[in-house]
Amino acid sequence: MSTFEPVIVIDGKGHLLGRLASIVAKQILNGQKVVVVRCEQLNISGEFFRAKLKYHAYLRKITRFNPTRGGPFHFRAPARIFYKTVRGMVPHKTARGAAALERLKVFEGVPPPYDTKKRVVVPQALRVLRLKPGRKFCTVGRLSHEVGWKYQDVTGGEEKGEECSILREKEGSAETVGGREEIGGCGSEDEGEACITSYFQKSPSLPANTIIRFVPQQTAWIVERMGKFNRILSPGLAILIPIIDRIAYVQSLKESAIEIPSQSAITADNVTLDLDGVLYTRVVDAYKASYGVEDAEYAIGQLAQTTMRSEIGQLTLDHVLKERANLNSNITQAINEASQAWGVVCLRYEIRDIHAPDGVVAAMHRQVTAERSKRAEILDSEGQRQSAINIAEGRKQSVILASEALKAEQINQASGEAEAIMLKAEATARGIDAVAKALSAGQVNAQQAVSLSVAEKYVDAFGRLAKEGTAVVVPGNVGDMASMITSALAVYGKVNAGQQQALSHTAGGASSTPPSENVVDQVIDAATRGTSEDVAKTVLDGFDQARGRR
Repeated sequence: MSTFEPVIVIDGKGHLLGRLASIVAKQILNGQKVVVVRCEQLNISGEFFRAKLKYHAYLRKITRFNPTRGGPFHFRAPARIFYKTVRGMVPHKTARGAAALERLKVFEGVPPPYDTKKRVVVPQALRVLRLKPGRKFCTVGRLSHEVGWKYQDVTGGEEKGEECSILREKEGSAETVGGREEIGGCGSEDEGEACITSYFQKSPSLPANTIIRFVPQQTAWIVERMGKFNRILSPGLAILIPIIDRIAYVQSLKESAIEIPSQSAITADNVTLDLDGVLYTRVVDAYKASYGVEDAEYAIGQLAQTTMRSEIGQLTLDHVLKERANLNSNITQAINEASQAWGVVCLRYEIRDIHAPDGVVAAMHRQVTAERSKRAEILDSEGQRQSAINIAEGRKQSVILASEALKAEQINQASGEAEAIMLKAEATARGIDAVAKALSAGQVNAQQAVSLSVAEKYVDAFGRLAKEGTAVVVPGNVGDMASMITSALAVYGKVNAGQQQALSHTAGGASSTPPSENVVDQVIDAATRGTSEDVAKTVLDGFDQARGRR
């Protein structure tokens, strides 16, 4: 409800107990004050015997809260049964629920002052609209009477007396409601349900002709003069002619929501779905909405259901689940094409819930699980592949870096060795150059030093061969020590001969006898008597003597 009335008086006659209780629970939670009368005329679907068995089974239920009484306490009065039903549908233990229950009043019969107030019905809870023809039902009053309630006759007499008084007061009178005439008195059960104005429907009671009327904003009043359409009253002040002018229809120009009940539809792949939705409409032409269709809301609701079935039949289950937006757009377009003559435009249609069979839902869950498992395995394999690639790349980089490091090391080592060789060669070259300069200068001491150095190196090499290693490479004449020493001193002799020639040239032809023969004799004698060390020492001593004499 968009606005709240001070108090809503609901006539419980002909309503289903559970459905009316759920609607009343919502209203009182929203802050609406509700009074329910004639609770003994509420209906319970099903056979009376089954309802009686359920009531007694509830009374015999053993609980730990009242073990001595043998079962939970349950009211017998119809009004209290309805109250307890509503109480079970609200959070009565919270402050909000307790405040909501304070806004609810329930009665058997119609006590004053509610006997003079207008009562309403709730179409969503009426038995004649909710139960299929032929379904069995019973009244709460009969059930209460069978379980011990003793006031059925009292409330029945009050109801009959009230109906008789209403008939006497309004005999022959008729009240126009929603463009239809309804008898003020209520005789039979069907007449009683028809004579009460529906509050929860959007067809409120029509305003009376009081000559001067004020039309509310976003509202259009259709005025008929002597039964014929005269004009449409716009918001503001309106002057009506008494008796001949009558307000026949009241159309709200606001956007309204129509709840589409759940219905079954079969998809293109033969899957039965239960769908419900909400349809948003607006009256754009008050004249067509009043005279173009008997009940625009009902007609649009039925059209929405048939259109939705037609659209669902063209799609498979997967497309229905994935293309809700397109489905809603197609339904809206089809409704607008069919409702042009009604003066009502459909703004949008929204599918609220889609219920598939349990087997299909289970199959969808298995499909989703399999898809998730597949994606997980793919991601796992991709991770392993990427990991192997990363490991291989790492090994490759490490090998490349190691080879580059080895290459750099070898290059650096070669560069060092080359530089060392170059430095050594340069040093050797400088030494040779110095020796060559000394020899070219004709210095006697330099030539003798060269001869002595050559002999020392020759002898020292053979001395190291004798000391180091187990395998020794010796000349072919190793048995003849004298000849070996003679060959060792041959170099010195040649060098000494060159020295003598140089000295003879420098000294004007003067020559001296070389002491090579004496030295040879000393070396041979030492070789026959001692070791290689003695031989070397003897050779060196001979060289020193010769050098001293010179």
